[in-house]
Amino acid sequence: MIETGNPDVIIITETWLTPDVTDNEVNLPNFEVHRVDRLNRKGGGVVIYLKKGLTVRSIEALAHESESCELLRCRLKCIGQDIDLIAVYRSPDCSADDFLIEKLGSWTSKCRSLVVGDFNAPTVDWSSLTTPSSVNSFDHKLLESSISLALVQHIIKPTRYDSQHSSSTLDLVFSHGEDVDLIQHLPPLGRSDHAVLTFKFTATAARAKTPARPNVWKADINAIVSAANSVNWYINPESQVEAAWNQFKQLYAQVTVPFIPWSVPKGRKHSPPWINREIRKLLRRKRKCWNLFATLETSETRELYTTARNKAIAEIRQSRMKFETHLAQNAKAQPKKIFSYLNFRNKTPNGVPNLIIDKDTIEEDQEKAEAMANYFSQVFTQESSLPIGSALAASEEHGIDSVDIDQGIVLNFLMKLDAGKSMGPDSLHPRLLKELSAHIAGPLTTIFKLSLQNGVLPRDWKDAIVTPIHKGGSRQSPSNYRPISLTSTLIKTLERIIKKSIMAYLENSSLLSGAQHGFRRNLSCLSNLLTARESWVKSKDNRRPVDVVFIDFSKAFDKVPHKRLLMKLESLGIKGRLLDWLREFLIDRRQRVRINSKLSSWTAVSSGVPQGTVLGPLLFILYINELPLLTDSPMVLYADDLKIWRELKGNSDTSTLQDDLNKLSEWSVEWMLPINVAKCATMRIGQASTSSYELEGITHPSVQTHLDLGVIVSHDLKTTAHCRAVAARSFRSLWAIRRAFTRITRDMFTSLYTSLVKSRLENCIQAASPCLKRDSHILESVQRKATRMVHGIAYLSYEERLDSLNLFSLLMKLESRGIKGRLLDWLREFPIDRRQRVRINSKLSSWTAVSSGVPQGTVLGPLLFILYINELPLLTDSPMVLYADDLKIWRELKGNSDTSTLQDDLNKLSEWSVEWMLPINVAKCATMRIGQASTSSYELEGITHPSVQTHLDLGVIVSHDLKTTAHCRAVAARSFRSLWAIRRAFTRITRDMFTSLYTSLVKSRLENCIQAASPCLKRDSHILESVQRKATRMVHGIAYLSYEERLDSLNLFSLSYRRQRGDLITMFKILNNDYGPDLFSLFLPTRSKHLRGHSRRVQKPRRNHIAVEYWFSHRVTNSWNRLPEEVVSATSIDSFKKGLDNHRNLLEKD
Repeated sequence: MIETGNPDVIIITETWLTPDVTDNEVNLPNFEVHRVDRLNRKGGGVVIYLKKGLTVRSIEALAHESESCELLRCRLKCIGQDIDLIAVYRSPDCSADDFLIEKLGSWTSKCRSLVVGDFNAPTVDWSSLTTPSSVNSFDHKLLESSISLALVQHIIKPTRYDSQHSSSTLDLVFSHGEDVDLIQHLPPLGRSDHAVLTFKFTATAARAKTPARPNVWKADINAIVSAANSVNWYINPESQVEAAWNQFKQLYAQVTVPFIPWSVPKGRKHSPPWINREIRKLLRRKRKCWNLFATLETSETRELYTTARNKAIAEIRQSRMKFETHLAQNAKAQPKKIFSYLNFRNKTPNGVPNLIIDKDTIEEDQEKAEAMANYFSQVFTQESSLPIGSALAASEEHGIDSVDIDQGIVLNFLMKLDAGKSMGPDSLHPRLLKELSAHIAGPLTTIFKLSLQNGVLPRDWKDAIVTPIHKGGSRQSPSNYRPISLTSTLIKTLERIIKKSIMAYLENSSLLSGAQHGFRRNLSCLSNLLTARESWVKSKDNRRPVDVVFIDFSKAFDKVPHKRLLMKLESLGIKGRLLDWLREFLIDRRQRVRINSKLSSWTAVSSGVPQGTVLGPLLFILYINELPLLTDSPMVLYADDLKIWRELKGNSDTSTLQDDLNKLSEWSVEWMLPINVAKCATMRIGQASTSSYELEGITHPSVQTHLDLGVIVSHDLKTTAHCRAVAARSFRSLWAIRRAFTRITRDMFTSLYTSLVKSRLENCIQAASPCLKRDSHILESVQRKATRMVHGIAYLSYEERLDSLNLFSLLMKLESRGIKGRLLDWLREFPIDRRQRVRINSKLSSWTAVSSGVPQGTVLGPLLFILYINELPLLTDSPMVLYADDLKIWRELKGNSDTSTLQDDLNKLSEWSVEWMLPINVAKCATMRIGQASTSSYELEGITHPSVQTHLDLGVIVSHDLKTTAHCRAVAARSFRSLWAIRRAFTRITRDMFTSLYTSLVKSRLENCIQAASPCLKRDSHILESVQRKATRMVHGIAYLSYEERLDSLNLFSLSYRRQRGDLITMFKILNNDYGPDLFSLFLPTRSKHLRGHSRRVQKPRRNHIAVEYWFSHRVTNSWNRLPEEVVSATSIDSFKKGLDNHRNLLEKD
């Protein structure tokens, strides 16, 4: 309808919109939207769409407190006389009739008006100007008011048709004369029962004209390159800089201008991309059926219209579905199309409306541009003379005075230009510069060298075009706009080369403050927030309060004075020609503001680091580089955002912090960088605040929360407020996606959710990680809701939806550990879309999908698993150890609180298992009290576990008294079974057969983890030794020998020596840091240097009640200290083993 009718104004009443629905979600292409919504009550609301180019002088929106009527007035600038467009909605049960009549009378009496709306006044006969209603009814009041105001109502035919075939005239159009004609009653929108009214209103609006401009995207690139090949690009290296630059521009224009067409930018098409020829035919048939029904008003014609309407609606839905399905199929290959469509559905215009300055309204684009330019120029600093004694000592040891440039470096930077960026004031477009990079790298290298050698910049390089971008607050105030500067593309190329050299010098010389996290490699908002938060948490953990002051500089980038900046640059060792170039780069700059196609006059830029440049941010952080050196209290900065804090150990700390604030205030005055006191805040972290701080004479009371670099910081360091705000913003993005698409497929979801929602949820999350379970649930609820929007999986559980969408947590953990880029992409693809089948004998099952888990039977599977559970030990206060998925956690009970601490740790593990979807097998869990009898029990996932006496842990039976009797008996029993299996299998066992069979099948059982389960009692040792005694008697020909003789004959050692030997080998690995667990601290070097023995003797630990045999660290000490020097000084584990066996007699004395 918009496409065929081409309207200038669209008015919709009873919109049912709420403030939660943003303008970008209801905007129409090439229109500006103005609206009034209801806040609490459903229904109502009006919206006016104005075609771009119409000039709005003023807007007034009213909604009665009863929420039963809404009014919106837009005053349009027209040739001859302005016009008030008034949209009205009045509900049938309206209780604000007098308010409505009064406002209409007030508005329409001041200006020529067009009043359109749903008045719900069905009893008025507008052809005869009569009504049967009572004098006090709204219908009567509306009729009398229109007559007294000389308003003509133009709608005579019914506008609403209900299901009972009754009709009424509810939608009305008023004007001051016969200036409304060509009225048409069109079919309702969708399933509405109100007709659409179209008409022509006679008025001539003042429209802005869009001038033609060169269209580089339609340029003949082949012709341009061909022309460039025939041009001599040589520039004399002895030329003046300005002359060389003008010569280059002339050559550029010579090869490009003839092949670039000019065109007038056209507005976007009104119709959605899925409206095709067949749908237009159905819409035309729908309109014909409507006209027939509106004329005859019979049940047959209504049925005919209903059929045509439903068919058109169904075809539109199907066509839109096909369009979005096609987008989904190409989501991975062409993700930009998805976002382009999303912008098409949700784009909000960024124009500058009428400005109000000193109660005067500014309407023309040229006047707006001048007003903006005037405001932006007011913020600049007029630098006073340098204060006495403020000169800074220049660096003598370090320095940089030049930058190396060659053609290869310039070509490399030109090849990296973003062709989609806008061109600067010099009218050189990045797309063409990139296409011509091979031709222009040489002349540009000459110009760059000339500029650096002479310290001179062409005029074009100092100019900037400023675009005002709204940053919040009223759009009619210039102070609520941020200037975004556009400078020459080529000067940015030179700046990147210079910045690279300066940064290398500063980093190598360690001149940059470590407190500055802005515009630095490997530093960010996250590093800034983490640095501060870790310090605050540590103080709070020590039960000491911390006072934090958040400081914001006013228009900092615009107010940096140039002379003072140059002084600081020189003190940092930037000197010679490079300093001369930077001086010229800063001074004599100018800018102009562009609004639509209008440009303001040039205004001088007298201070500040140049906006829109590459060097600007670097120059700023160098200007404030010494701030952390001024104060005794710690601080961190991100560009001009500063926070300073102090842990309060005594009464003097508040005075120290106040002194530091005074120093910062004095610095800001001396260096002419004013502090924006209104945006500063103080916060007490910890105990309630009884102190306050002054900054420039203004006292700042302590606040409870503060927005710091996009993260809401709370006085108690909880993140609830931040999590709620993030969730709210994420939900708004989520609903924008939902309203933009009819159906969301998996591929579409991956692109849209990751970039628009997940990025919000995970922004600086390491510094604002949920502290409470409910905060985690708040954030998780966003993803829960998001995954239910995906077509075809809403019925699945949340965990299954995550697996289906490849959102499982393993990849996030890998990414958090620095695994990224192509490797992460490969690992992302590695576990998904896997399948498996079962084979029994020669039969195979059908394939089944593997939707979760690390891939079984793979090399990477175990590694991925231990990375997945890597953070578990960090969650608890009690110590723990893990072997893959086997975990044991314990706590020494020094007091009553220790059982509670251990229970809390179990609760944390349980919560982790739920959050990360790795369920605990509660039936296989057990608790054990080591020592005194247990009177306590512990819960895990709601199930109480009584204490057990023994437990099988990694193949070793652990007992509550730490004796190994049960384990030794079990090992001996299993070993005897293996021994008898060998005996039954062979008639005769030779020595060679015995060596192979006994070593692999029996000895491996006897010595498995024996250092952790060494026999504590003599009888346990005899149980194990009896296995080897019996085994050696099975060998043919030596059964008659003694046990010791049989061992020598078979080249075996006794098991007691094997255990002792294993202890010493483990000890050697520990002392050489060649053993996984950190057990080095168990063995301290002996204090005495006068005792006999080797150089690596260790102290014998003290013990109270437990026998030596229970302690690995105790039982191994004597044997270790007895070894000779040549054994303990072995250079490898193999030579140590040989040394042990050679000195076996020393160990067998024990």
